[in-house]
Amino acid sequence: MICPICKGTKQQTGIKTHSQSNKAITVSVPCICFISKLVSEENKLLQHIGEQYMDLDKIDQNLVFIPDDLPKSPNLLIQGRGKLSDDTFLLSVKSILIKYRFDRLKPKILFSRSIDIVHDYHVQQDDGTSLHLSSLSIFDLIILKFGTQEINKALAPCLSQLVQNRLEEKRPTWIYYPDVYLVKREESPELNQMLERFKKVGLNAGESVENTQQINQNLSGIKF
Repeated sequence: MICPICKGTKQQTGIKTHSQSNKAITVSVPCICFISKLVSEENKLLQHIGEQYMDLDKIDQNLVFIPDDLPKSPNLLIQGRGKLSDDTFLLSVKSILIKYRFDRLKPKILFSRSIDIVHDYHVQQDDGTSLHLSSLSIFDLIILKFGTQEINKALAPCLSQLVQNRLEEKRPTWIYYPDVYLVKREESPELNQMLERFKKVGLNAGESVENTQQINQNLSGIKF
């Protein structure tokens, strides 16, 4: 299917002010269809989405990321609602990645399954090396997606350390968990206490649910 915006050229033209002459000039920029495909190819969690994307102006207003002032970017604990919540979340994250893919600030964003953080940064690799969670300090934003079958004793201490590091560095972290939350993990009072400082959001509702009894009850039942 040919993109109706660029007609298959993968480029769009736009007007930009020249930094030295201060005159308006015409420039070519990558079309959103090209960026969308590129972002999907770069992240394994988005590969099945392909060229699909959500319009940038439809990104949930709670998903605030301020790359030039990271301490003002909120830490989010996001709850999915309903069968379509996973797809909504994936498309929302993809829109954010698209938005900043060629941004002048070039913020580093990691989108990963939580269990992959354990495998990639907390345990010894096949080649004998063992990366450290401090390696994740290079990312301006980390977005973690929980599944429904994750049972791993290293998950709680790994995420506890990761969240603590991020809070100390004042770099935002978003944690998403699905509506049907069947994960059984060991208790981690330290992590639960830190997550109390996160803003609680119901993604599909399109509004903050920080103070609603229903979401607070759901969050209190999470075991890390």
